[in-house]
Amino acid sequence: MRKQQNRLIGLTLLCTIGFITIMVGVVGHSPIINQIDQAIINGVQRLPFDNGFKVITDFGSPELNTLLAFGISIYVAFKDKLLAIYLFSLYFVGAGLAYVMKALVQRPRPTVASVHFDGYSFPSGHAITTILLVMLVCILAQHYLKVKTMQIFLIGFGSVWVFIIGASRIYLHAHFPTDVLASWCLAMAVWGGLNWLKQAYLSRT
Repeated sequence: MRKQQNRLIGLTLLCTIGFITIMVGVVGHSPIINQIDQAIINGVQRLPFDNGFKVITDFGSPELNTLLAFGISIYVAFKDKLLAIYLFSLYFVGAGLAYVMKALVQRPRPTVASVHFDGYSFPSGHAITTILLVMLVCILAQHYLKVKTMQIFLIGFGSVWVFIIGASRIYLHAHFPTDVLASWCLAMAVWGGLNWLKQAYLSRT
């Protein structure tokens, strides 16, 4: 139990430092951040998925993800209230922090003449709500699916889905790559922190 808690603390600190480092770079207009963004953009723009990304990105919208997360939390509440509270907290704390950061950082969206997206860019709402929703599904799979191969399949599929949504936001010029990377760091930091709190609580009961 102690080793697991130490790993969670380490993961939380690492991801928090990663998020803060990117955020400081964004706010300070760091050349390194610009170089990272441009390098990843150049790679993603070579992908031949223009029409596909335009369709797929809507399935990772914060509105849809939030509706699904809320529905999952309500459904689980009838079976396991403690688990439902954990799932609800994981999603809405993570999403809430992302939108607070948007208001604080106020990073403009990528400027491309052919496209226009409302709101601020950092961090990505699509990216963070998608990874948080995938976390919820994977946690449920570990609790209720007895077949290990199905758990591994869902985790693998979820990871690919998170990457696709993130790539779609970059490809469509809705976000800079560092917006997406920071979103993933923030989500992992919230997951690690809440897991540590849960483990600490369970060790005392």
